[in-house]
Amino acid sequence: MSLNQFAIFAAVAKHLNVTEAANQLHISQPAISRHLRLLQETYQATFYRRVGRGIRLTAEGRIFLRNCKAMLLRDERLKHRLSAGPKESVARPLTVGGGYGPSISILPSLLRLFQRSHPLNEVKLQTKDSWAIERMVLKSEVEIGLVTRSPRSSLLVAEPFSEEEIVAFVSIRHRLARKSQLTLEELARAKLIVREEEKVRGSTEPILRKLRRQGFKPNVSMRCQSPMAVQSIVEAGAGVGLLTRANVAPALKEGKIKILRVPELGIRLRRFIIYRKDRPLSSAAQDFLALLRANRPRQVE
Repeated sequence: MSLNQFAIFAAVAKHLNVTEAANQLHISQPAISRHLRLLQETYQATFYRRVGRGIRLTAEGRIFLRNCKAMLLRDERLKHRLSAGPKESVARPLTVGGGYGPSISILPSLLRLFQRSHPLNEVKLQTKDSWAIERMVLKSEVEIGLVTRSPRSSLLVAEPFSEEEIVAFVSIRHRLARKSQLTLEELARAKLIVREEEKVRGSTEPILRKLRRQGFKPNVSMRCQSPMAVQSIVEAGAGVGLLTRANVAPALKEGKIKILRVPELGIRLRRFIIYRKDRPLSSAAQDFLALLRANRPRQVE
């Protein structure tokens, strides 16, 4: 089978009419019918049925159409890259920036997926706080960032990526592990292990502000620069940690920690995809952006 036959099938499926497809492609109707027949014989499937003067795709035909479109799109992208000249003949490095949380819980798996389909692209991951990633995108040191706050600059596009629950958690050896949930007062009294967010203003500060508004004085025992440090200290039994559910999911699965419900808390952390709106993305960055969008949780689509 050739890409030309796939293009013929896609045109017929678009118009649901052989005559209109023939006019678009400047091919005779008998030739189109012959190609359609060969496709069905090759794949031993019925892709369409005739209805009056037009056609209607079968379930198999709709599946085949999706695959045809994917192959035609890959062919078009390959032609674009090969025609871009000497500078594009060698794959350019892709630099992605991530806040501390996304760099641990989200980006590693997505970057592995990207590398499988783009083996010639060198990929660099820059991990810093959200403010720093925003500055790096503005300076074109990073093409795409995944951060935990909406950017301030009007030069950046900010696409919502996810919205995650902030949870309180303890080591399974901690005395509070015997409880299933905490009140706000109990949370405020506990030794809290939190992110150092003087610049980030991400997940912890809204919780501390809420506790203060309710008349409680949060007992912040320790501030750490990264989620990994918070988790390690909590696992050692030092206190109650506050992180996103995605951050602590691996430790929870391994049975190292326990999440304590705080029904009155209700704080969620939003993440954003950011990139320059005034400069075109490289082909690699466009593909990674598509991957991010495809893996965006349903609640923010």
